[in-house]
Formats: sequence, structure tokens, C-alpha cells
Amino acid sequence: MQHLSISNRLLTGLAVALALIVFLKNAWVAEDAFIVFRSLDQLAAGHGPIWNPHERVQVFTSPLWFWLQAALRRLSSQVYFNVIALSLALWMATVWIFKNHFRQAAWKLLFLVFLLTASVAFFDYTSSGLENSLAYFLIAILLRGYAGLFFTAPHPVPQAQAAHTQTSQTHHIRAVLIAAGLLLVTRHDLLLLILPLVAQVVYRRWRCFSARQWLGLGAMTLLPLAAWTLFSLLYYGFPFPNTAYAKLSTGIEKSALVSQGFRYFYASLRFDAITLMVIGAFLVLSLSNRLGLHARPVAYGVMANLAYVVYVGGDFMQGRFLSYAYLVSAVVLLTQAPSAWSRRSIRAQSRSVTHPIAIAQAAAVALALYLCFYPNTPLRSPLKVAQPTVEDIMFLGVAHERAFFAHDLSLWSYASFAQRSAEAAPQSVAQAWRNMGLELQVSPDSIRTASNIGLYGYWSGIEPILLDISALSDPLLARLPVLPPPPGETRQLRPGHYPRPVPEGYVETVRTGQNSIQDPELRQLYQDLKLITQSSELFSAQRLRAIAKLNF
Repeated sequence: MQHLSISNRLLTGLAVALALIVFLKNAWVAEDAFIVFRSLDQLAAGHGPIWNPHERVQVFTSPLWFWLQAALRRLSSQVYFNVIALSLALWMATVWIFKNHFRQAAWKLLFLVFLLTASVAFFDYTSSGLENSLAYFLIAILLRGYAGLFFTAPHPVPQAQAAHTQTSQTHHIRAVLIAAGLLLVTRHDLLLLILPLVAQVVYRRWRCFSARQWLGLGAMTLLPLAAWTLFSLLYYGFPFPNTAYAKLSTGIEKSALVSQGFRYFYASLRFDAITLMVIGAFLVLSLSNRLGLHARPVAYGVMANLAYVVYVGGDFMQGRFLSYAYLVSAVVLLTQAPSAWSRRSIRAQSRSVTHPIAIAQAAAVALALYLCFYPNTPLRSPLKVAQPTVEDIMFLGVAHERAFFAHDLSLWSYASFAQRSAEAAPQSVAQAWRNMGLELQVSPDSIRTASNIGLYGYWSGIEPILLDISALSDPLLARLPVLPPPPGETRQLRPGHYPRPVPEGYVETVRTGQNSIQDPELRQLYQDLKLITQSSELFSAQRLRAIAKLNF
């Protein structure tokens, strides 16, 4: 028993050390994260959580992620290093949760860390400055609670322990519901991933609380989402972030989006094979009841999450929206794997090649071979990344974002990138965007159109106005159909970057404050949007009527 305890501690230490080392080696921040950084600077300057200085627009997808960064921004203006530190804290907290989850089988924790460091889709976004690391942490809490309710083998307990067991059950239920509520203000679309799982908890453990207590728990779960939605509706004028309107209201035929969604899966399978292989294995084993009946609701959530990814056309960042399903799949697979891992237990079990222990051994060998020989894993990635071309990292409209930006935006490169002289010739796209922003800071023309607003917007400071033709930060353009390709030309879709036509007179309207838009319908739409996003009287009857008009 003492030998097993020492082995567990050694394996746990190895897993934690590996998770830390691979994180630090791969840490970076995506160009899109700098869009949020500009809003953080606006908030710190006393202008509120806005992006352009003249209007209230929510450019951040994740409210909870934004406000966590805002808290750190009060302590330090170094937003890049703030978000790296926050991501690292969340990542190590996630590993700690799984360490407690696999307390009696540390080999599972080590196996899990190896699985996670093998997946580009998952590990690229443990940092990145995006909300994935927060979602991973909350999903870990949720899975830990769900496993405590359903995946622990039932044993008869003495009467003296019955009260303790009941307390443990209620603790797990609260953990699941609290994590679920916070996930809804991390990403709204994660509802599809967690809804079947939460429904299973409520249905199967209904007797743990009275009806009145369940109402209280339900209110507690939905309170963060309800509070933020109300604030967003009154402050910004809309219940969802502007990015949702820009990415989901495009006018593109649904068949084209679904086709692009499948291309997104194909791009992942081609350059990051293990991600879809693990998800596929989990779904097959769950739906065939090999992982127990309680794994099925989790599988239904994964399927709903993946179906939504296809429905919206995927994303331009390789694997990013597959990372949540991958984490859930890997954790449940290992949770339900055999606990025994000794010669004695193996001899006592069937020697069939289909036995769970034999399968686990084969999986360990396959994972080791993958990590040793597959060319593109976070575990094997170099510390210093050469600057690739767009053609090197782009496939079917899907890009390996970290490969493209790590040369400038990795933890090991950012200090020199940020201090590089603006007069020096740019050696990369990131440096060119930074130089454009620095030039705009001192330019007398403070209004520009732009198609990539992250680095450009952040380095331009908080005063200039950038009209984003991809509409992520522009409420008018977000409500227009995408720019059609020239006649006779087909355009490869790049989800999240849908260019809009700039209406005639729009730039002049923003410049002068006088509505000069030529199209009558767009002129009226802009007038309503201006009232909603620029009026200083948040609760005026006229503004509230405009909010109701555009939302309903």
C-alpha cells in the first residue's frame, strides 16, 4: 500500500511538471485577444467596456473572461502578461482538479496529461488569451461533480456513513450547477455541450432536494446569465455580443456554411489527427454502452456541440471549437478505464484482447508512438517558431493560428516584439499591423477602415476609430449581408472573417456626426443604432423603444 502511495505521488508529480513545462513552452496570445485588450484599456480609462471611443459595443464573446482580465488590469497595465498568468493559473487549477479526480489511479492523470499535450486543438488554447482556459477549468469542475454522482462504483454503506454520502451527493450537484451557470457566461454556445449532462443530474438526483430547494438552485445557476443579459440589453442595447451578430447573421446559404463546417473537421483530422480520433472513440464507446449508461448524456452533449460547430461553418482557428469536446471525451474515457493496473489484477482478469486492461495497454502504446512520431504536437513543438507564410498554415479557410503568430506573440518573443522600433521595416504581418497602429496614434486622420483589428486596434490606442469591415466591432456592418465575391469568382469561406461592404456615406457619417448614408433603409438603421449605442441617456423612452424595435 505504501509502495502504491509512493508510485502515485511520483506519477502525480510527473504529470503536474509535464503540464507546466509544456504550457510554458507553448504559451502565446492570439491576435484576436488584442481586440479584448483594447476594451480593457477603454475600461481602465473610464470609458466603460467599449471598443471604439464613440459607441458602446460588446466585442468580447465571453463576459466572465473579460471581467476576470479587467480585475487583473486594475493591478497591472501589462495585459499580455496578465492573460498569460491568468491562463496558467486556470490551467494548473484544472490539472489539480483532475489530480484529485484520479487520486487513487495517478497513471490516469499522467495518461490524461499526455493526451492533452498531444492535441493541438486542445493545448494551443490553454493560453492564447481566449476564453478556452476558463472553460476548461469550469468543465473540469462540472465533470468532477458528475463523476462523483454517477461514475463512482456504488457500494453498500453503513448507516453511520449514509449522512456523509448524502452530503457528498448534494455537494456534487451544487458543483455541477454552479459550473454550468458560469459556463453560460463564458460562452453561450456551451449550453449545448452541458445541457444533457445537467438534465441527467436533475432527473436522476431529484430526491436530493425539495422542490423549493431546486428552485433556489435553478435561480442560482441562471443568475449570472440573467444578470449579464439584463446589463447587456440596457448598456449595449442587445443581449448577445456584437461578434454573434457579425458571425451568425451573414446572409450566406446554410448549405455553404455546413460544407465549410465539415471542411473544418477535415482540416483538424489532417493536421491534428488525435483530436477527432479520441472524440470518435468516446462517442462509439458511449453510445454502445461500453462506458456505462451515465456516459450517454455526456456523449449527447458532445454530439450537440459538434453539430453546432458544423452548423455555423466551423471557425478559422484550427481545432479551437473541438477542444471542449476533446477534453470531455478524454476525461470520461479515462474515468471509466480500468482502475486496476498491476500484474496480480491482470492475471486475475480475462486475457482476451478485448478486455479493458488490454485495450488500455494498447492505447498507451498507440499514444506513445503518436507522441514520438507525429510531427505536429504541442509536446514536440519547438521553443522558437520560425515565421511561416499564410500558405504554410492555411488549409480550406482554416488556419493554424499559433504556428502563424507564435514567432511574434509567444511568451518567449513578445517582449522583443513589443519593443521593436516602429521605424524598422516589418518582418511579419503582426509587426506590420503593430506599426500601422502606432502610426495611427499620431495621425491627424483618426478614422480608418480595417479588416484585422486586433493588433492594429490595440497599438493605435483608445482614441482612434476603426471601422471593422469584418464587423466584429461594428454594429451597423454586423447587420449587413457579407460582401459577395466578384462575378465568376468563388471565395473560400473563412468563418469569423466575413467582409461587409461599407455603405456609401458611412465613413463620412462617423467622421462628421451627420447621417450621410445614401441608402434610406440603412440610414434609418444607423439612426436607431446610433441612438442605442451612443446616447448618454441609457433609460430614455426613445432609446428603450429603439432597443425593443431592433431586438424584436
